[in-house]
Amino acid sequence: TALLSSLELQQPQAVTFDPSLSMIRKGFVVSTIDWPGQPGVRVDVVSVHLAFSSEFTRREQARELIAELQGRGRPVIVMGDLNTELHHEDSSVRLIAGELGLSAYSPDCQGLETFPWSGKRLDWILLSGELSFSSYRVMSDVLSDHHGVVAEIVLDPQRLSLLADPETALILD
Repeated sequence: TALLSSLELQQPQAVTFDPSLSMIRKGFVVSTIDWPGQPGVRVDVVSVHLAFSSEFTRREQARELIAELQGRGRPVIVMGDLNTELHHEDSSVRLIAGELGLSAYSPDCQGLETFPWSGKRLDWILLSGELSFSSYRVMSDVLSDHHGVVAEIVLDPQRLSLLADPETALILD
């Protein structure tokens, strides 16, 4: 799990999930970036990898991620191999999105499958309400056992005034 960026990654933090949950070590990396062209607007970026073998373990790992991100007070981009689809009731994707107020690109759209051996969408990018997708695609190349996802993300113009308002404590430091 890593973050690579042409933007400066500030206060990077690598977190390993509770080792009692799984013998295979998984976790996430979170860092903050200054949004290009928007002085004072800071966004948290997260790369995560949840366990593949147990929905129970994924949900517990998702709870650890949620606990870490809830108090940060900034818009957030969560991306990575969540090893589950969105549509079933116990989905860790659904849990993370619901608890953190995040949304996915066209969650019911066909053709966005990232795990070719099962035909499932296991890799996700989730955005808080201040952000939106201007483009999104699944790469045809297999980078590992998954297809990569490429997205262009923009600040939502309707929310931009809230972010720039110094009276708003949402993300200004």
